[in-house]
Amino acid sequence: MKIIIYNNLIYSGGVERLFPLLAESLRQRGHEITVLASSGSKEEFDTAFSTEIRCICTGLPCKKFDSKLKSGLYFLKRKAYKIILLFRGLIKKYDVVIAFKEGHVIKNALKIRAKRRYAWIHADLTIFCNTLGFTKPFSSIEDFKKCLEKYDKVVCVSETTRRSVIEMVGDTGNLCVRYNPIDWQRIRTQAQTKAEITKNQNCPLIVSVGRLDPIKNYMLLLEAGKILYEKQEFEMWILGEGPERNKIEKYIQDNNLEFVRLLGFQHNPFPILKQADLYVSTSLSESYGLSVQEALILGVPVIAVKCPGILEAWDPGFGKLIDNSAEELADTIYQLFNNTEQLESYRKTIEDKYPLKQVFEQRVDEICRLIEEL
Repeated sequence: MKIIIYNNLIYSGGVERLFPLLAESLRQRGHEITVLASSGSKEEFDTAFSTEIRCICTGLPCKKFDSKLKSGLYFLKRKAYKIILLFRGLIKKYDVVIAFKEGHVIKNALKIRAKRRYAWIHADLTIFCNTLGFTKPFSSIEDFKKCLEKYDKVVCVSETTRRSVIEMVGDTGNLCVRYNPIDWQRIRTQAQTKAEITKNQNCPLIVSVGRLDPIKNYMLLLEAGKILYEKQEFEMWILGEGPERNKIEKYIQDNNLEFVRLLGFQHNPFPILKQADLYVSTSLSESYGLSVQEALILGVPVIAVKCPGILEAWDPGFGKLIDNSAEELADTIYQLFNNTEQLESYRKTIEDKYPLKQVFEQRVDEICRLIEEL
């Protein structure tokens, strides 16, 4: 089959880690794959995707110029690029189009000619619709619902996500659940490469990975770190980029949190994550919690703020769940840092009980078979 997969970004968060994985899995099953992204350099496409996968960038990057004339000419150039792309690249008809993210991606993918259509929902819409203007590309919730109804299947990455769609949009009649596949072998292989930064062996290390935006709730982690550091020395590394970087940097500077290091976006976060004594997730909403699962694959115990997406895939032997409280988070970390037997017990449970084969081979097969249905 000729399959086109559309997303807005190549590198960002958990969705973008799954984007190349789905494309490659379908390619290996003999399908002709085209990937479409609205931003990304040639180097990013080359890094993320096999040479046997056709890559198309849907737009030129925004640039700032010192004159209105230059800005206007570049604006026209970007518009012309999109028009040329439409007639040269997207006039082709595909067997399947996959809109791999919510919002603009789901709306714009309807313009692509295809026999069958699949849309992915990765987010908890009860959070995003209410707080982050999730329906911005649509005129209303009803408009959003009508868009979803045009797809053969709307794939939700968890039961939490499916319930949130029904609550916020209504039952579109085409919802199904397919959990995100996690390539645990690749994660463990990449974790063996040499890290550019190594932990201080004389004090414990907390690691957290995620986009720096309000939903990830990093201010709670910093507040807890400030409380904890009065009792015990430790290091805290935060991996990711996003709109809250300046706010986070200011809090770190104003409160002299020298133990915190913002390491930015990492193409390969696993050699860093592997060094952690604890992984901490403070997210207010997770559809599934991919970074938490990646930590578990590397044998790192987890402390996480309770939210439905985390609870859905949680085992109490993997770590601790807490309320959204800086004091409780600081106290829980302190107790575990000073209870090596409990930490080792978590590591042993993770090693014995984490379902490696089910989270990759089985899930990949379930997704591919769904797309291959006639």
